[in-house]
Amino acid sequence: MGRVIRAQRKGAGSVFRSHTHHRKGPARFRSLDFGERNGYLKGKELFVCAEGMYSGQFVYCGRKASLMVGNVLPLRSIPEGAVVCNVEHHVGDRGVFARCSGDYAIVISHNPDNGTTRVKLPSGAKKIVPSGCRAMIGQVAGGGRTEKPLLKAGNAYHKFRVKRNCWPKVRGVAMNPVEHPMEEVTTSTLATLPLFAATRRPARRSVSLPPAGLDGSGDRPPPLLPRPRRLLKLFLCESQLLGFKLNMSEDVKVRVRTLCNLFPLWRLWRYYLSLLFV
Repeated sequence: MGRVIRAQRKGAGSVFRSHTHHRKGPARFRSLDFGERNGYLKGKELFVCAEGMYSGQFVYCGRKASLMVGNVLPLRSIPEGAVVCNVEHHVGDRGVFARCSGDYAIVISHNPDNGTTRVKLPSGAKKIVPSGCRAMIGQVAGGGRTEKPLLKAGNAYHKFRVKRNCWPKVRGVAMNPVEHPMEEVTTSTLATLPLFAATRRPARRSVSLPPAGLDGSGDRPPPLLPRPRRLLKLFLCESQLLGFKLNMSEDVKVRVRTLCNLFPLWRLWRYYLSLLFV
């Protein structure tokens, strides 16, 4: 019988429910009862903190509030291009969009005929919401929180201990194939290479061999033949020094053959000279 794989352990249990005493309450707007019309409100409210708010600050809510960081206004009272956060999706839902640390939304345009407002969300998507939805001026505080490195496994343990069972995460290549959710085997690249490379080329038939007997070695071609360009250059230089011409007489041809026999360097060119003087 197999074991419980990682994908099965990740789900929440049906009996135990974790309780925490660190949560103070939901951070959202007040209920839409228009109690702020009559003046100041007494009591405690948990709001999403905007970047730049301070202790002892007065927060004003309503369509007549000023455009200050932390104030709550309906979208119809916020000009285009303003940076807002904790935007409502429906009127009175107390804030849905742009609530994470460092997030913000931008008011793009208003449509007075339909009573809607176009808002750009942190994901880049553009959303059309009713103009009566409320929003807070400014950006959510705590930007760059996720950019700080954890540095050690202990910090990651405490981070995911209060979240969900998704740490530590075992790599698939470190598992046995039967324990992997896909049950696939990952092989090394070296194991797929051939044991030896095929360096031998197939035999080819040469059809450009010189005539037999011209190089003095029977029916075999000359072992070493210089390049034609270098041969032509050397032959012309030697012919100019000795005063030879291509249309030379028979006695001069005999002298050239004699030089070829005397000097070993000229034996490499014997085949080409024989073609010229035959």
